[in-house]
Parts: sequence; C-alpha cells; structure tokens
Amino acid sequence: DVDSRGAILNNSRRNTQTQLGGWIQGNPWLATGEARVIVNQVNSANPSLLNGYIEVGGKRAEVVLANPAGIQVDGGGFINSAGATLTTGLPFIRNGQLDGIQVAGAGKVGIGKGGLDGRDADYTRILSRAAEINGGIWAKDLQVTAGENDFDAAGKHTPRSSTNTPAVAIDTGELGGMYADKITLISTDKDATVRNQGQIFAQAGGVSIDAAGRLGNSGTLASQGSADIRAKQVENSGTVSAKGQLNLR
Repeated sequence: DVDSRGAILNNSRRNTQTQLGGWIQGNPWLATGEARVIVNQVNSANPSLLNGYIEVGGKRAEVVLANPAGIQVDGGGFINSAGATLTTGLPFIRNGQLDGIQVAGAGKVGIGKGGLDGRDADYTRILSRAAEINGGIWAKDLQVTAGENDFDAAGKHTPRSSTNTPAVAIDTGELGGMYADKITLISTDKDATVRNQGQIFAQAGGVSIDAAGRLGNSGTLASQGSADIRAKQVENSGTVSAKGQLNLR
C-alpha cells in the first residue's frame, strides 16, 4: 500500500534528487542498467491502496501495479513515470521484460473522491475485470479496458471467454470524471454495461468507446476532437458532443 506520503522507486545508479524524498542514494542493484519497466506485483487477499504518489527516482520508467484482489485509488498519482498501469491481472515476465498481462477473476479497480493523477505519465492504463470511477482521473492518454482479456506488452487486448459477467463493467459515478487529451474505454463483456453519470472530457486526441454490451450515458461525454462510440445498445439521457466527427454505431 502507498499512503499519502507516497513512495519512491529507485531507478538510478547514482545519487539523484526526487520530489518526494529529496536526494536519495544510487541503487546498487542496477549495475547492468536502469529499468524500462518496473512491475510491482502484489499477492494478497485484499485490494492494494494507492493513497499517494509513486515517484520513479532517476531515469523515467513505466510502472505497473498489479493485484488480482483489486486496487483502490484515493489521491494517488505518478511522478516521472513513462507510463502507468493499474491492473487486476497477472503479469508475465520473460527474460526480465514484461511480456503481457492476463486479466481474469473478479478484481476491480476503484477510484475514490481523491482521484488519480496520471498527468506526468505518457499514458495511464486501467486493465481490470471492472472499474468504478467515483473521483477524477487526469491523464494525457487514458485507456480503460474492462473484461477478461489477455494483453500484450503494448496494452493491446485479446478477449477471453468469460463467466460471471459483472452488471457494470466501467461505472463512472456522478462525482466521477475522466479528463485527458485522449480517452479510450473498452468493455469486452457482451452482457455488461458501460455507464457514465459523471463527466468524460477529451481534448484534441478525442474519445473512443467500444462496448460489447450496453452503453448508458446520463452525464456529459464531450470531445474537443472526434468521438467514436460503438455499443450493442445505447441509452442516452445526458449530453454527447464532439467538435470533430461524431460516430455512433
């Protein structure tokens, strides 16, 4: 767990200055070079709590936080991270590198009212069976993929046959929101709903929603660029708008 004081992942071979902890000593375990991807795999019956910032000290690196029991974020974020992935899946490591992630089971990623700050990362990914957004998520490139899926190292997914489908796969509550240059939401469970009661705002990068089941929007879904929305069934009692092209299919 990470409390409000935050945590530093030391990715420097020499002494370096950090935002969270000032100067830190070099990491002697990095004799062969700094990491490009740092995987934090948690094996627990309880969800991980991310209530502060995770900072990569030294050379920027992608950070993966994995816990099949779930991850709960409330005031969490990332500093000096090339990319940030929160997943309830199982990471696969090959030759010291992240080879892929398999998401199965009922794990959920939840965002509390304190929100998630991914603005310092090139991308922010949530890969889980379900996601519950009750606070703000701020990012450059936000990707949320819900369902049982196999992911390669680049985050591309291949759906798995699933059982015990959750009723709601991606649930953005009235106090929840997503704010990013580019937003991609994917739900691969054909019987699950993507529901937005809050605010989803994309800048020029646009918004893309691909729901194998139902999409329900009673909030605001807006894009300064394009909006591409695909779902088996769409129910809209809110606002959907795009300054660019709007595709609904």
